[in-house]
Amino acid sequence: MRVPVSLSRVKPKQGDPLAPPLVVTSTYHLSGDPTGQPYTYGRNANPTWTALEAAHDAVCGAKTVAFASGLAASAAVLDFVLPRGALVAAPSDAYYALRSLIQARGYNARFVPSVAPLAFAEAAAGAAMVWVETPTNPGLDVVELRATADACKAAGALLVVDNTLATAAGQDPFAFGADIVVLSATKATSGHSDAVIGLVLARDQAIVEKLKAARTLGGAIPGSLEAWLCLRGLRTLELRMERSSASALAVAQSLTAHAVRYPGLPTHPHHAIAKRQMRHFGPVLTFDLATKDRADRFCAALEQIAEATSFGGTETTLERRARWGGDAVSPGLLRVSVGLEEPAQLIAEIHRAIAAAQADRR
Repeated sequence: MRVPVSLSRVKPKQGDPLAPPLVVTSTYHLSGDPTGQPYTYGRNANPTWTALEAAHDAVCGAKTVAFASGLAASAAVLDFVLPRGALVAAPSDAYYALRSLIQARGYNARFVPSVAPLAFAEAAAGAAMVWVETPTNPGLDVVELRATADACKAAGALLVVDNTLATAAGQDPFAFGADIVVLSATKATSGHSDAVIGLVLARDQAIVEKLKAARTLGGAIPGSLEAWLCLRGLRTLELRMERSSASALAVAQSLTAHAVRYPGLPTHPHHAIAKRQMRHFGPVLTFDLATKDRADRFCAALEQIAEATSFGGTETTLERRARWGGDAVSPGLLRVSVGLEEPAQLIAEIHRAIAAAQADRR
């Protein structure tokens, strides 16, 4: 699947704007019977959401529903698609906020480590929903999607795939049997570190209608500006992922002495699976400086790379992941999100900071 630079399906008419318009309104003019009108109230629909969803539909071959954030999108799937009291098999090493949500809502959950590619295929029996994240964040493990989808089908379970790290440009979970795809489009899908927004996709129209109801009744609607910014980012997604993935591989190849982990490296234990499933391996890699003090000294020595959480922006960022808690990671683990800068520049900056961290042992 290649994401087109231009998402126009119809040639514009004379004088039409090439950039989709940003529509900011809470109400619409309606006279007479409003039945069948596409826009009635700001919590129900907005033309800018529609433009984003239609563009993402064209890319993914499934129906998209936009939400206020990735976590709001995840909550909608759990609250409106998972039957009450049913079992969900979910990653014990998934994004910590998802785990917190599942626990706070009191769902019947089976938490499964993602370290084995077939772990969720084995966990499908008895579940109504199987939730996977691939590659995982921050562990960068890869789940075998085809075998997991087959096991879910045999068990009568829905397969939900969090595709945040890979994006539509890097991986098509529907091609491997997924039922629902969730994205924190805040990350690489929007890609400019300026919008918080979530997307959910499904091919089953009944699920799509449940998701729309979740958005309307729950009120977790995306802002018009955020939807417009995400649509803008979607137009360059393929180009950005191609560049950031190539640069991430170059950076990872330079860090082999520091317990580097990246699905694009042949040394990654799940590289063969990632190669089958992914077009691009994504912008995120990790490496380990073993101790908190050494990692902190490394971060302090950086001059051109910002310390920031999240990932997928045009700029390279990194952080000592354990500073937040919630993830079972080494205290010296650095998660790097590689942006669009010249790879040689990034490699030089990272290795200069490593040398400073190792030299400064006071």
